Amino acid sequence: MKFHRFTLCAGLATMAASILDEPTTAQSPCGDWTLVDPPADVIAVTDVQARSAGEAWAFGYYEGLIRWDGASWSTFPIDDPYGSYPLVWLDQFCLAGTSHLVLVGRGDTGPFSNDQVLRFWDGESWSDWESLTLEPDIMGWPRNGAAYAVVAPSLDDVWILGAADGAGDATGEGYLTVHWDGSELTEESTTGGPGNAMKRFRDGVAFARNDIWAVGQYRIIGGGTPGYHASTYHFDGTSWDYVPNPAETLCCQSTDLNTVAGVAPNDIWAAGSWGLDPLFMHWDGESWTIVPGPAGAQGDIQEMVAIASDDVWAVAWSPPVGDFFHWDGIAWSLVPGREIPGAVSVERHGGLAAVGPCDIWAVGSYNFGVDPVLPLIERLQPASAMPGDVDGDGVVSFTDLLAVLAAWGPCAAPCAADLDGDGVVDFVDLLVVLANWS
Repeated sequence: MKFHRFTLCAGLATMAASILDEPTTAQSPCGDWTLVDPPADVIAVTDVQARSAGEAWAFGYYEGLIRWDGASWSTFPIDDPYGSYPLVWLDQFCLAGTSHLVLVGRGDTGPFSNDQVLRFWDGESWSDWESLTLEPDIMGWPRNGAAYAVVAPSLDDVWILGAADGAGDATGEGYLTVHWDGSELTEESTTGGPGNAMKRFRDGVAFARNDIWAVGQYRIIGGGTPGYHASTYHFDGTSWDYVPNPAETLCCQSTDLNTVAGVAPNDIWAAGSWGLDPLFMHWDGESWTIVPGPAGAQGDIQEMVAIASDDVWAVAWSPPVGDFFHWDGIAWSLVPGREIPGAVSVERHGGLAAVGPCDIWAVGSYNFGVDPVLPLIERLQPASAMPGDVDGDGVVSFTDLLAVLAAWGPCAAPCAADLDGDGVVDFVDLLVVLANWS
C-alpha cells in the first residue's frame, strides 16, 4: 500500500544561513540502496506503489504497468487500454484495499479536449473505463484536466486531484477535484484561497473519508505577489477548504508543494521547494510550520513516504544527481544513493514506496549523456541483507548462481548480478554467491 505520505522567523534565518554551508550527509539507517533490474523495453519510471514485500507496481514512459512479484519486475499489460477512446493517456495510479489498483488518466475526445477516466484492477481482471466530461467554461468551451494524484480511502471513495482548465472567469487554471462514489464520477469544487490565480494540486493523502489533504501551488494573475505559492487544502467529508500555510508568504522566491505524507492526522509532512532549496513543512494537528532541511542542500522535493514519526524519506529533483533525504525525528539529512558509474544524470524523482521500515522502493531514470534515457529502480533494505542474494528472496541459492551466470561479462548499471559494483559480472561476483550459500 501507499504509506500516508513533508517559529517562521527562526526557520527563515536557519534556512537562509544553510545556503552558505556544505550539504550535510549521513549514512542510511537501513544499509545501502541497491539497483534492481527493470524489465526490457521500459524507459523512465515515474511512480511506484508497494503493497507487500512480494507485490509492488510501477509505471512511466511505456505502455502498461510493471509489477514486482517478489523476485523480479515484469511488464503487466492493460487489457483494452483505450476503451471507446482513440487514445488514453495514463496519469496516475494507487493501490486500494487488499487487492485493487486504481488507474486514472485522460481519454482523447478530439483536438484539445479530453475526459477524465478511471478503472480498477481487482487482482484478476480490469473493470470497464468510467469517464467524466468536465463542465464547459462560461463561454461553452470544453475544459480539460490532468491528474497529478489519486487517493482512495475505499473502493467507493476515490479522489482524482490535479489541474483543470479555468472556467473562463480569469482563473486561468483551477484545482481538479473529481470524485468516484462507487457508481459515477463527479466534479467537485474547492472553497477559499485566492480567486484570480492559476492553481494545481500535485499530491494528496487520505487518513479517512473525512480527513484528506491536498497540496500544490498557485500563481496570482494580473497583480499581487509574483511567482508561485505553496497551497494546502483539507477535505472534512463535506468540502475542500483552504488552509493557510507559512510557505505561501515566504519572500522573495517561488514556493511549491509536490508531495504530502504522514503517519497520523497530527503528524503530516508536505514538501517541495523554496527557490532552489528544499522546502519541508510539518502539520501537528493544528497548524503548519516550516522545518529546515539539511544545511546547504538544494533540490525540489518530488516524492515522500512516511513510515514512522522518526522515519520519513524524500527524494529531490536536483540534477545532475538527485538526492535522498531522511528525517530521523530530529533533523533532515542527505543520504547518498547508489552510484552509477559513468552516468551524467541520475534523476531520482519518479516515486517512493515503502513496504515497511528499511524496505523502500525508489524509481526514476538516468543516462550517460546521450540517448536513450534508462530506467532506474532502487531498493533500500536492512544492512543485514544477505550478500549474494541477487534475487532478494532472502536465500543465496541456485537462482542467484544462475542470475550471475546469465549476466556474465560487462553489465551496465543497474545490474543486480554485479555484486561488487565494478561494471562486470565475473568470478568475484560468483565467489560472493558461493561464499554466502544458504
